[in-house]
Amino acid sequence: MQPILRKRFGTKVRCLRKASGLSQEAFADKCGFARTYMSRIETGVLMPLLMLLRL
Repeated sequence: MQPILRKRFGTKVRCLRKASGLSQEAFADKCGFARTYMSRIETGVLMPLLMLLRL
């Protein structure tokens, strides 16, 4: 996956999380992820598999 795409996705996730008023830990818990995993997504280090995303 291209680093720019991971970074843009992570930035969007962070924006949506902050708009919802949730901490990173609370948001990760709602998603069923560890907080460290969520941090890596938000910083663009990781991109979650599509099957992990819930719509």
